[in-house]
Formats: sequence, structure tokens, C-alpha cells
Amino acid sequence: MQLDMEQLNALPPADRNRYLALEKLFAMPGWKIVVALAKQNSEAAVQRAAFATSWGDNRLAIGNGYAWNEIQQLETATEKTYATMAVEALTAANADKLSEEHDFE
Repeated sequence: MQLDMEQLNALPPADRNRYLALEKLFAMPGWKIVVALAKQNSEAAVQRAAFATSWGDNRLAIGNGYAWNEIQQLETATEKTYATMAVEALTAANADKLSEEHDFE
């Protein structure tokens, strides 16, 4: 997960601090363990769903697998979310700058 300095500076201070805290979390060895466990549990849930003896058990296994998959994808989803926020902030700042230049002329 990595935003450049321009993107980081475009984020509001609260979002920037949250992003930096999440970046530290995702860099920790413990997070790598959580992701590995989530992968294992997600794969096990697929197996449980495939061999479920009832529709309810199948749906439970599918939901369980989906939850573990969300944990696996959290780092990527977080990066995309904050990158989008930064692009929107930079676009708005550029639009404001162009508007000011137009008004000046």
C-alpha cells in the first residue's frame, strides 16, 4: 500500500492520519499472519460449501468464505479507496486553481 507524497498531501488531515495508521498495520508481521489465516479459512469455507448437506449449511459456508475473503482483500481495497480520495481532492484543487486563474483574467 503506497500513496506518493502529492496524494498524501491532498488528503484531509484526518484521512491522511488514518491512511498512515493503516499502512503501518498492513506492514506488521501480525497482519501477514492474519491474511494467511484468512486465505486458509476462505479455502476451507469453499470446501464446506461444496460438500454441504443442506442449503442453509451451503449459504453459511459461502458467507463465511466471503467474510474471510474480505479480510484478504482489505489492504488492496483500502489503497484503492484512499487513492480515489486523493485523485478527487487533486482534481478539485486543480479545478479551483483553474477557476481562480479564469476569474483573474
